[in-house]
Amino acid sequence: MELLRTLHDARVDWDGRSDGEGALLMPRVWRDHYMELELRLAQLRLEQRRLWWHVCQRYRFGVTRVLLLPVTRKQRRIYLPPRTELVAGGPASGERMATVRVYQWLPTVDEGLAREGVEVLTTTMYGGEVGRINLPLDLYRRVLADRAIAA
Repeated sequence: MELLRTLHDARVDWDGRSDGEGALLMPRVWRDHYMELELRLAQLRLEQRRLWWHVCQRYRFGVTRVLLLPVTRKQRRIYLPPRTELVAGGPASGERMATVRVYQWLPTVDEGLAREGVEVLTTTMYGGEVGRINLPLDLYRRVLADRAIAA
């Protein structure tokens, strides 16, 4: 899923001056993973368009925004709206509200179909050899940092 979520970042960093006409400073092995993902997404779109739509709407085309959300008193948890996941931020000690960065998707997205689509992608990428699917280290570190902030 993280490869799906970072596909846009990889595309934005695209620069023809890099080795192999790919993303600037991105090793060819990472470009190959994104190219494989794009190939499988195109295949999914042709063969199972409904799954493709739910996967893309859930993991690629959602919106990241900053919200001020209420915090529970005892558990210090943030009340997230439906179809929302925390990206970064959290409650400050003693505060009843928290400013957080969240990722939100459309109410028409079916989580079950999105998961099924991800399953199809992972079983078709590299012939189902999921051990070959990797995320570039800098993007992986960013994901880990965001998760640490969110926790």
